Amino acid sequence: VDTSEFSDIADQILDAVQQLSTSYKAVFNLYVLDGLTHKEIAQVLNISEGTSKSNYAKAKAKLKVILSDKFSL
Repeated sequence: VDTSEFSDIADQILDAVQQLSTSYKAVFNLYVLDGLTHKEIAQVLNISEGTSKSNYAKAKAKLKVILSDKFSL
């Protein structure tokens, strides 16, 4: 994978994340990009830890659907 191809893939992933609902995107970004635990996310977003875990799982599933059209997943 060359640099431009990697950049294109990264752009497609970022575009897919932007398509998530606000609640899914918030949990996904805090977990993946900021490295917070589900307990910390729950505190930041004022939701339960279970809701954080559920929204993260749903975000991953939605991203898989969105990206499966672009990549062989």
